[in-house]
Amino acid sequence: MNNSNCFEVLHKDKYTSARLGKLKTYHGEITTPVFMPVGTQASVKTLSPQDLKDNDVEIILPSVTEKNKGIAVIGGTGCNFYGMNKNKEAYASGLNCFISDEGSGFDIGLKVLRAAVRSFDGRGQKTILESLVKEKANIKNIRDLVDVVYAKDFEKTTIAWFAPLAEKAADKGDKIAKQILISAAGEYILGIKAVANKVGLKDKEFVIAFVGSTVNSKYIFPNIKDKIKKLFPKAILKKVENPAFGAAKLAMNYYIKNREGF
Repeated sequence: MNNSNCFEVLHKDKYTSARLGKLKTYHGEITTPVFMPVGTQASVKTLSPQDLKDNDVEIILPSVTEKNKGIAVIGGTGCNFYGMNKNKEAYASGLNCFISDEGSGFDIGLKVLRAAVRSFDGRGQKTILESLVKEKANIKNIRDLVDVVYAKDFEKTTIAWFAPLAEKAADKGDKIAKQILISAAGEYILGIKAVANKVGLKDKEFVIAFVGSTVNSKYIFPNIKDKIKKLFPKAILKKVENPAFGAAKLAMNYYIKNREGF
């Protein structure tokens, strides 16, 4: 790589100082300006799967590994999986809540609501999720949930808002809540396996980077870790607190190493 060309200006606006460019690092190229949503505190919301695929995963892996192979796992309100092994790429899930995103905050929240309704109806096992949902929704009767869930300003974050109740109920020993969380962990394991197999990472040493409050919760992440270490003994699991910082760190390291060329 030519050191003097680590940042290439592709287009300049003639009326402002705005630029369209390409940042070149040892780990790949990043088109700028880049929109970097961070999946902590379930804040990956109102974004299309394409937004996540084109932005989050482009930054996450370079933030945690020096090699051009690994897997990025995003688990917030939605979820997405990206695998890379040299010139091979693969995606899984990330097609929004109605046709994929199992294990996400939306998925867990929906299961919490359904469990509460089934408990109230008598169609399912009794669970403290019933009372927790009523308290959070500020309703006296579970059947009043219809006014909360199907409000005119409905968004998928409305459903994900109930996801933390699964962990709260699990802390109190609720079996249904624990089953919901174990099921979510299983979905993340399936997603990791899918992209790992597609890009040929089996039996290789590679990093799996996790972003998002849902996937990194105390009930889900340890379950994933135990299973993944059995499936991929050489895998290195890392939680990414700030992927945007990682991208900036890469750019700064590149500049420090090659400042003579600027």
